[in-house]
Amino acid sequence: EPLKEEERLYIPSEIQILFELAGFREVEVFGCAPGRFEGQPLQIDDVEMMVVGTAA
Repeated sequence: EPLKEEERLYIPSEIQILFELAGFREVEVFGCAPGRFEGQPLQIDDVEMMVVGTAA
């Protein structure tokens, strides 16, 4: 059976709103490189972003 994959891309403001709607507070979005999650400011050429929030 063929492998099926679905992917959804989000812009930072969109993912922040989704986290807030899910009940998270103090949501922050950081840039990161694959496998390196250091909490750096998000840059236009980052291929991944890390979202950190506090559960309500």
